[in-house]
Amino acid sequence: MKQQEKSTKITTAWLKEGTFYVHGIVYMFVRLSINVTMTMQPFYLEYVTGFTATDKLPTAPQIAIVPLISSVFQLLFSVFLQRRMTICLRNRVLPMLVSIVLVILGSLPFAFLNDNKAYNWVVYLVAPLQGVGLVIMLNTATSLISDVIGSDTANSAFVYGCYGFLYKVANGILIYFLVA
Repeated sequence: MKQQEKSTKITTAWLKEGTFYVHGIVYMFVRLSINVTMTMQPFYLEYVTGFTATDKLPTAPQIAIVPLISSVFQLLFSVFLQRRMTICLRNRVLPMLVSIVLVILGSLPFAFLNDNKAYNWVVYLVAPLQGVGLVIMLNTATSLISDVIGSDTANSAFVYGCYGFLYKVANGILIYFLVA
């Protein structure tokens, strides 16, 4: 029995597809939201909410605890609920909308927090929402790349490389301006 040959695209063919750019931009913004959130969160916790180091603790525990809570909920959601949600919603748009809503709900309270210690416990409640929203975004965006590539695995490295380069350049520029 003859093995069927897979159709492969050359590099210029990828660059002529509209979905290549649309999905690349979506992936870039998803990665930007994740990287900026995780990069800026420790600074926010220290300088805005006032979680500071003490003589006994050189680093404020909240700077480690808040991302840990977010990461644990990300892991639990990815393992136990992501597949069910994807099957239930049946496309890529609805999970992305769910993730955007969760990230907004998880990030909005950060805009109202300050160094008033009475309300800063809220970060422990919103960190899981923000984390789950970010992981849904990442899983959905990665699935979009798989949709673009399809069965053309011969040139998948080019597609992943382009998307990776795009988001790294954008991330570097954005972080530069946020920190400056």
